[in-house]
Amino acid sequence: MADRFWLEEYPAYPRDFRQEAIAPIQNKVGEFLLTPLIRNIVGQTRNLWHLRDLMDSGTVLVVNLSKGRIGEDTASLLGSLLLTRLLLTALSRQDSPHDERRPFFPLRGRVPLVRAAEHVHDSALGSP
Repeated sequence: MADRFWLEEYPAYPRDFRQEAIAPIQNKVGEFLLTPLIRNIVGQTRNLWHLRDLMDSGTVLVVNLSKGRIGEDTASLLGSLLLTRLLLTALSRQDSPHDERRPFFPLRGRVPLVRAAEHVHDSALGSP
């Protein structure tokens, strides 16, 4: 849907309106990319790790989105991007038979590390 907008609808706009329409987006993206840490994360040209591999292998992924370090808006946007990517990756697992898929349990929020470790341990062992 986003591709259709940028490839078909947006080019059909008059030049002045295109500038007006894209300015708020450029402003937010520019603000997002001002943080060197974020720019280094989202500006990578190749992926060094794949979420699908992490899900299929049962690897634990811990992401620190401390708003104190990167700002509340940036943490929120980065978290949203990551959650969207996780959802799309989880949906891509439908190509594997259901009974052969390793369960994947996303944990969100402020979960104490001990509770998170217990959850992962219990999940791996099949305990409730």
